[in-house]
Amino acid sequence: MAFKSADIDSAVKSLDQEQQDVLMKYIYRGFEMSSDGNGYGAQLLVWHDKVSPRTFYHILVQHQMHT
Repeated sequence: MAFKSADIDSAVKSLDQEQQDVLMKYIYRGFEMSSDGNGYGAQLLVWHDKVSPRTFYHILVQHQMHT
C-alpha cells in the first residue's frame, strides 16, 4: 500500500498506541534492510518523522518499567 506524505499523519493517528509501537519496530527493521540499497530509506524517514513523536515517550516509559 502506498501513502502520500500528506496522508501519513492521518494514518498514524488512526492507530492505537500498541499499533504505533509495532509500526515503529517495522520502520527500524526497514532501516536495517534498506542498507542494501533498495531505496526505501527516504520513505522510511518520512514515516519515522511522523511516528516517533507519538511513540518515543511510550517506548521510553516501557523500557524504564522493564529495567
